[in-house]
Amino acid sequence: MKQDTSEMLRSKNFKWSKIFSGFNAAKTKEEKERQIMSGLPGNVPYESDMIKEWQPPFLFYKFFIYCIVMMILILASSYLYGFGDMLLVSVIPYMIPLIMLIFIWELNIPRNISILDVFYIAAFSGIICFMVIFFISDITGMDYNDVSSFTMPLLSEISQLLLICIFLRKKSRGYGLNGVLIGAAVGAGYSILKTASDLFYVAEYIGMLDGVMGIVLVRIIMVLGGNIVWMAAVGGALALAKGKEPLKGRHLGNSLFIICLTGTYLIAVLWDYDLTDLFVRFWDNDVAVSLYTFLYVYQGKYIILTIISWALLLFIARKGIEQAVEISEQARADKRKWESKIAANYAGRAEIFGISGIHGGKKFVCSNQSIVFGRDASCSVKYAGDTNGISSIHCEIKKQGEDYVLIDRNSSYGTFWKNGEKLEAGRAYVLNDGAEFYLASEENTYKVSVSKNNNNALDANMQYGRRTNEIDGIEESGQNVYIACAIVLAVMFAALFATSGGAAQMFNEQIASESAGEQGQSYYGAWQCDGRFNIKNILLNSIDNVAVLGDIAIFKESMADGITFTQDGMAYCTINGRAIDYAKFECSVVDDHTLHLQWEYDGFELTWGMFTENVSDETGFDVRYEVDGDTMYLNFAGQDILLYK
Repeated sequence: MKQDTSEMLRSKNFKWSKIFSGFNAAKTKEEKERQIMSGLPGNVPYESDMIKEWQPPFLFYKFFIYCIVMMILILASSYLYGFGDMLLVSVIPYMIPLIMLIFIWELNIPRNISILDVFYIAAFSGIICFMVIFFISDITGMDYNDVSSFTMPLLSEISQLLLICIFLRKKSRGYGLNGVLIGAAVGAGYSILKTASDLFYVAEYIGMLDGVMGIVLVRIIMVLGGNIVWMAAVGGALALAKGKEPLKGRHLGNSLFIICLTGTYLIAVLWDYDLTDLFVRFWDNDVAVSLYTFLYVYQGKYIILTIISWALLLFIARKGIEQAVEISEQARADKRKWESKIAANYAGRAEIFGISGIHGGKKFVCSNQSIVFGRDASCSVKYAGDTNGISSIHCEIKKQGEDYVLIDRNSSYGTFWKNGEKLEAGRAYVLNDGAEFYLASEENTYKVSVSKNNNNALDANMQYGRRTNEIDGIEESGQNVYIACAIVLAVMFAALFATSGGAAQMFNEQIASESAGEQGQSYYGAWQCDGRFNIKNILLNSIDNVAVLGDIAIFKESMADGITFTQDGMAYCTINGRAIDYAKFECSVVDDHTLHLQWEYDGFELTWGMFTENVSDETGFDVRYEVDGDTMYLNFAGQDILLYK
């Protein structure tokens, strides 16, 4: 049965627990269909009815159950049939973002954005954000994977904000909850692609599902407090600032919006920023070590930032709900006034015209109120106190059901029809259009004009107000703008990438390295291979320190596609020409065909209760090599690698 939510959303009764109430209650097929059709043509409410027709979220819970089942099936398919890695990358990254999107979509009380629009925004935004970010990274030389960068979170947030502005620019999307939903969709698109990209590389590096599932679960859970929540808060704040106006530059100066934008940026920076170097300075302090253990070993940093993120989002969403209630109540009040006005125009009424006597030529109207004839001061049609034949309360005309009736009120001289027939006192006689009657004598004659209720016309005019996806006047749909933006960005990206000189720069760096190598021994310079080799596994197979294994194994690059040997005795494993930060070795010559690579990991002392562990390790490799012109054969810790200059 449809739940009445009008009182639930009012400030004095509002509680988030009520919003989640009944999410697992049984729903009829009609209720499910009505919910999933929200936002499509014919399923958009009037502003006056949006609170009454809205139902608390429940579809997200059904989808959550489906996702759990899918997760189990993916694991089973991997262990039984070996195709789980494909599903890991192609299915799992979408699960949590879609559950969150469906919940926020159901929370959109105006119901003016369909789930199809949400998916469209998410898909479009994810692709565009990645294009913009990677393009700018390419032409500026910024490292996209640099977790200590303050610039990359800013670039990511600004890219998503521009997309929010595009999708929120229309006047009809003037509700705070519209902004929350659009922001969440933009954030989800970026989050899905980023998670899929990360999981693809993790699955490729490790190669086995059972070795990557722990990392997968951590990354999926981290989505709960990440980009979707941040952009939903930013979008909601911008929509509240914009209201029913077209988006303008001054809206970006709104204080609430600036607070949300700044706050989410700082959260994003802290989310990826590694504070390990800060804690190393206080390695001998038990409090600092305990704090580090909570923040990083037990993921306390992400727990705290997730709580802060959701607190900010729920604050913005609460304001959006209050705005929706206020708009709905104002629209309902306007609708009541309109209905009263329309009902008066189309309701039936009786018009009484004086034919003779002191009221000759006058007109009296009876709609819902009765008309009383007589000498009493309270009468509607009043006679002088000394008028012969007229009683104090002589007769009355009133509405009875759909008819108007004439009743003699036990007058002394009686009430008569035009033909002289006297009315029985107290009996109601139906008045037909054109009927004539007189009081006591024909000197006091009246004629009646009766019109019945025009229910068809009344029903046709009772719908008042605008739907939640409408505005006063005409507004373009804006689809051409979105398509144009996509084309312009794609063309700009292709043109600037072609002229950015990125490839030429990499080529020149390689030539310079080769020139340097020719000046020294034959193995000097930059060497690349056609595929990739797993530098992480080469290291991890030689490390017996659990803390070092944990620090290296989870969120760092593991595949390399080249090695650069320098004349100052260093070897750098590289990927796409970029040195992998932790895969740097001290290089020394053993003989003409053997190099020794020494690797050292510096850490700090970590206290676990009564035990103190030195978080550091080192290992060495004797690497066999053969150089033949521009080709090098390398046996790296048992792994054969063919490299080219």
